[in-house]
Amino acid sequence: MAWGAVLWPGIAAAAGLYSTPQAERGEALYNEHCAACHGSQLQGNPAAPLTGGKFDERWQDGKHTLDDLYYIIRSLMPNTAPGSLSKAQYADIVAYILKVNRYPAGDADLVPKAADMKGVSLQPQ
Repeated sequence: MAWGAVLWPGIAAAAGLYSTPQAERGEALYNEHCAACHGSQLQGNPAAPLTGGKFDERWQDGKHTLDDLYYIIRSLMPNTAPGSLSKAQYADIVAYILKVNRYPAGDADLVPKAADMKGVSLQPQ
């Protein structure tokens, strides 16, 4: 299922949640730190998928926010060295995950501020 509307008070979904350069940085970081467990296409193997049906079921349930996704990634990943990347690097990886899940890019980077990200709910189209 494709991803669609994003709820973020004060920011239009059409504006995007991350920038294209940020997602590109995130892709490089993902390939270096995440792909071995989550797969080169984010399909999961052996770790949980970061795209597709199982990912959709978890994150578009109306109970989880973008901050929840960021927090789990920042706190638990990479599996061999949790919390070893900077907050900005984790935000770059989240931007890449959003890109792969068809969220639109905008002009500004996703900033890892919990108060802002808690207002974002990932929704299906």
